[in-house]
Amino acid sequence: MIVVIKHFYETNAQDFAYFETLWKEQEHRMIFLPIQLNETRQALQISREILADPSKDILAIRFSSFIERNSIYRQIKNGIGFCYGSNGNMWFPSEVWVYEN
Repeated sequence: MIVVIKHFYETNAQDFAYFETLWKEQEHRMIFLPIQLNETRQALQISREILADPSKDILAIRFSSFIERNSIYRQIKNGIGFCYGSNGNMWFPSEVWVYEN
């Protein structure tokens, strides 16, 4: 399994405008990692979003300082995927987008 991890670095207003446009264009493909929740609730939220629209294939992360200690991100990064639903289904996003600010 190959997961493309993209880091978006904003260094000026031009970067911000470009990235905002790009993210809005692809938002229909994204599931955002809800960092304001604990990992159990994050998993439930992501599971709901996958079940509602299984075609979503990008895990989007807005706060990069949070990700290295997040087990959901680490599992996806390490090729394990994300287990959801009662049947042990696995979600393998094709991309992970990390916004660096």
